[in-house]
Amino acid sequence: MDTERDNDKTSDSAPPSNAVLFRMLLVLKLKLFAGYILDGFAPFVAVIALIVAVMAMNNNQDSHAQLSQSAAAIESLSASLQASKSELEMLKAALEQEKLSLELERKKQDERMTLIIQNVSKLQVKMKVSPTLEDQIHPLVSSSVIQPAIAPASNKSLVLSGANKISSEQIDTIKNEISKFNNK
Repeated sequence: MDTERDNDKTSDSAPPSNAVLFRMLLVLKLKLFAGYILDGFAPFVAVIALIVAVMAMNNNQDSHAQLSQSAAAIESLSASLQASKSELEMLKAALEQEKLSLELERKKQDERMTLIIQNVSKLQVKMKVSPTLEDQIHPLVSSSVIQPAIAPASNKSLVLSGANKISSEQIDTIKNEISKFNNK
């Protein structure tokens, strides 16, 4: 509006000066430039928004790829954990079976030892050896039940004291009988 008034004043009166003309030219050029900037600003903002959207989608796709890789890694770890658990269960079962077989073997050895002691004692009775092996062991068993700390040392001394009274013929006979029994 001011420019129209200025134009009206200048057209009615004297010709405008160079400064006024320069100012009017500058205002027109700035209006034109501002119009171009405002016309180009919306598409520029749209292009920037499009670039940001594309970058967000790429990051989102990267996140999905990373998520799928993480899920695959978790699945593989879960599968290996299951395999380890099943292997552990198999080892536990094998250990239990081993314990059971060792317990059975120990029972068989105890029964065999009891049978050997009885047979040796019978031979000692026939040979009139006193005290018999069974007599020597039974006090040990009862004393080991009452006082378990004394058992190893007293076993050897009692067996040796009984062995000192046995002759070499008797020892040979006992060895032969034991070897016959073991060969059965």
